[in-house]
Amino acid sequence: MTSSASCEDTLYLSYYDNDSGTLSLESQITLFLHTFCQLTSSVCKVCLVRPLIKRKVFQLNTTFKIPESLQYNEILDEGSVPPYVRHCAPPVLLLRNEYASCCCCGLANILRNLVYKGDKEHPERNLTSYLGYNQTCLKACAESSQWTKLCEIEMPAAIEEFLRTGCHGDIPLAILKFENLLSQPVAMSNINKKRREVHKMMNPDNFVKSRGKCKHDGGVSESDEQGSQSETSRENVIVNTATRMQNMQVTGTETVEVTAPMKEIIDDGYIANDDENCHDNQDRTASGATRRKKKWRKPHSRRIIPTESLPTLPHLFAEGFEVSLADLVLFPSLYHYIAHTIKNDVSDIQEKIPQVFQWYKNMLTVPYVTEASEMCGLTPLITRDLQPVSQLDELSILQSEDSLKLQKLRSRKTIKTALKKEVPGLLDKLASNGIETAFKKHPCENIELEWNDFPEDVRPIQGDVTDERSLRKCHQVENIVSAVLTIAQPGDVIVDFCCGAGHVGITLAHLLPQCHVFLIENKIESLERAQSRVVDLKMKNVTLYHGNLEYFLGSFDIGVSLHACGVATDMVLAKCIACKAAFVSSPCCYGSVRNTHVITYPRSKTFKQVLSEEEYILIGHAADQTPWQFESDTAKQGKRCMGLIDGDRAERAREHGYLVTVCTMQPPSCTPKNNLLIGFPPSS
Repeated sequence: MTSSASCEDTLYLSYYDNDSGTLSLESQITLFLHTFCQLTSSVCKVCLVRPLIKRKVFQLNTTFKIPESLQYNEILDEGSVPPYVRHCAPPVLLLRNEYASCCCCGLANILRNLVYKGDKEHPERNLTSYLGYNQTCLKACAESSQWTKLCEIEMPAAIEEFLRTGCHGDIPLAILKFENLLSQPVAMSNINKKRREVHKMMNPDNFVKSRGKCKHDGGVSESDEQGSQSETSRENVIVNTATRMQNMQVTGTETVEVTAPMKEIIDDGYIANDDENCHDNQDRTASGATRRKKKWRKPHSRRIIPTESLPTLPHLFAEGFEVSLADLVLFPSLYHYIAHTIKNDVSDIQEKIPQVFQWYKNMLTVPYVTEASEMCGLTPLITRDLQPVSQLDELSILQSEDSLKLQKLRSRKTIKTALKKEVPGLLDKLASNGIETAFKKHPCENIELEWNDFPEDVRPIQGDVTDERSLRKCHQVENIVSAVLTIAQPGDVIVDFCCGAGHVGITLAHLLPQCHVFLIENKIESLERAQSRVVDLKMKNVTLYHGNLEYFLGSFDIGVSLHACGVATDMVLAKCIACKAAFVSSPCCYGSVRNTHVITYPRSKTFKQVLSEEEYILIGHAADQTPWQFESDTAKQGKRCMGLIDGDRAERAREHGYLVTVCTMQPPSCTPKNNLLIGFPPSS
């Protein structure tokens, strides 16, 4: 997100008044990364905030302390912070802007923002390398990413519970899960490229740099030299990894093949020295025709290193053999657990989770981790050397029989077979229990808006798209906006959940200047486009929130969403019901519904009495079979299944006293996912 240069970004952390003062574990993690990134108050100011609700807070009894070098304002009461900051679960990062300030919420999103800030202030450290391949580490929400869920939710909650109850001998489930993940082989999208890089670092004398033709002197061009400077930090990690792998042969912790014949690395343009074959003109001539046809190939004298001859990468860190943001997030939490086991002399714990203890030792070798931890009072711990081979039988509990069944159901081949054989029977089963699809008319006779009269940035026509697609998007927005216009009153707060580029929310903010609109989106690229439009329009009745909608705690009057995917639609409806707010929601991605830490299926009591979770998910997959050929048998069955899933959602709201209508967008051809749920709370 962008912020005004004249405005000061602020990080708000929860602080509880005890004998020595207590920071929540999430605040400790945030402050540790703030220290690790060496951020100054001029880049990101830190404020400690006392909650308004006075409640008994358990003293975590940790050694964590606020770094002496940190400059923070006096401790504030929650009532002193901006109201839109109070709408989020702490910690919160406020990115100020004159027209479109943005509140960043959720631990993962805040930490990613701090990494970007630190990289901008200290470019020589290349901090963005900790965000991993394509900078996607912890980018996805907890509902779709096991790493975000573990780092953001499961591990902090497990460690706080452990410290609160003082359980002895029982290893928290989140730590068992992490031990299991560390025991797995390294899995990454560019793994063979990394293996070749490590292979080269382990045998540097066998390689020369090559660009197109072979360089006999091993020299590097000026452009190569510039490129290598930008990769310094990453290559340092690779060199350290190669050194560890060579040392492993001595320690016996892992066997690594380092004597395989080194001939050629194609991926990165590295080739092995082979002077004897380099002058073998006979062999070169024999295959000369082939070489001329395929210019990308190297000379015949260079042979490819087989993939099976490359070394196996050790699982040194959370997501593989390179340290990432996930490791930095987990470090403070696991430090407290390891410190507790050492202090209480629980010797068998280290034998049960050796991978976790070895991971901690690896983390101490990461540049500036030790310095940052000492500044935060996390003095490095001494652990015993053990062979990192897990002996835990409890790891089997991480996957129950039910979850294995659902994984099997979600495989493409199984789903395709089940859709043909089982869905018709499930539809008959629902019909026999009196559950059928029922659609009503859209409450507005005329939904059209005069887009030509609106400013250009209000129109939902962004990017290089066809006129037909733009028209369909206009119709989708019109269906939701027209319904909201019949509900909204002056002074209402409207929340556009999963807002994307803000098509619905910005249109509502323009048409209802007396209402305030919140735009909530977890995908930063989409929210930046929305922010740009709000700034260009100079709207002062819009506030942006970057984060999972789960962390939005504010009250509101109307909630809207356009094509919130899968579980997100049910999270939107749950937020609206909790606030007794009206809702206008168009669901999407029915095949993505599945049980999470906040949502379970089926949603209503009526459907739970008829369908199991497995059967319900199968109906969801059938609902995703909605092609553009609206009159085909497949599309008709898909539409019927969409109506059943949305009927379950409507029934859930009715159980809370809502008046709910399930209707079809007009015209129906504007999108295959054309269902619309409109709900009114009991008070209305």
